[in-house]
Amino acid sequence: MKTLEALGLNMLFVVGGDGTHSAANAIYATARERGMKISVVGIPKTIDNDISLIDRSFGFETSIEEAQRAIISAKVEAKASINGVGIVRLMGRHSGAITLMASLASNDVDIALIPEIPFNEKAFLEHLDSVLERQGHAVVVAAEGMAEVVLKELQEQHSAQELAKGGATQSISGDIGVYLKSSINEFLKQRNKEHRLVNIDPTYMIRSIPANAGDKVYCTVLSQQAVHGAMSGFTGFSAGMVSTNYVYIPITDIIQAGPRKVDPQGQMWYRLVTSTQQPAQFVASPPQDPGQPLTEAVEDKREEKESDAREEKESDATSEATTVV
Repeated sequence: MKTLEALGLNMLFVVGGDGTHSAANAIYATARERGMKISVVGIPKTIDNDISLIDRSFGFETSIEEAQRAIISAKVEAKASINGVGIVRLMGRHSGAITLMASLASNDVDIALIPEIPFNEKAFLEHLDSVLERQGHAVVVAAEGMAEVVLKELQEQHSAQELAKGGATQSISGDIGVYLKSSINEFLKQRNKEHRLVNIDPTYMIRSIPANAGDKVYCTVLSQQAVHGAMSGFTGFSAGMVSTNYVYIPITDIIQAGPRKVDPQGQMWYRLVTSTQQPAQFVASPPQDPGQPLTEAVEDKREEKESDAREEKESDATSEATTVV
């Protein structure tokens, strides 16, 4: 605060996510107490899209696009091997938004793991095995926040001494992708299955690429809105988009709302479940909505996916037979 006063600043623009907005709110409150004539303005920026109340933060669309490239690579690598498994670790410590949207957009994901959904490792491995039996390869996408979920489950099953002795705590806290790769490898070895595992972490590829056109326009409008608000004498607000309208939101409201998370009962999550064919162990109770029950929709989608896999195998077999002749 002394630095702000010494520099004679009357506008402070704070760009960042939920934690950054908490800091902006503290600066705003202190400035009011001291009677400082300064506008404190927040601009939401986090590719995790974990800021509440607003439609989205800039950078989110770009991260989804780039994450799909990693998923496509995982699919290619997995499909090129017998019982190949491609694992992709995406950003999202507390929110699985990137994993959800990237997986839904790619349509190549067989299992998506996000921190908002309880995790059952045994059910996960059994389902993965069934996917390999059905189509010969699998793609698993996990949000980085899954590390805490898995660690919590292991702590409930084993003592701290047992986990430390086995090195599980260190491997999970370091990288969920590394842990899943180790767990899957051990599981498939026990079943005497030939396999190949690929673990892809595109974190810095996603973070470092230029924003796409949509995010560039969104960022420009947010910055303009923030400057207009500050020059109009407003303070303690964040510029954002709500229901496609650009508005000013009190920073205190954003802080009180807490970080945004994926709704386990939301339709977007169940759209993904229908696409990936994940079993009920990976999701909460289905929503009580009219229309076709979720179980029937999932079963229809599973039959469609199995049919596609059979046709693909028959096509490959026909191609091989033709080559031999």
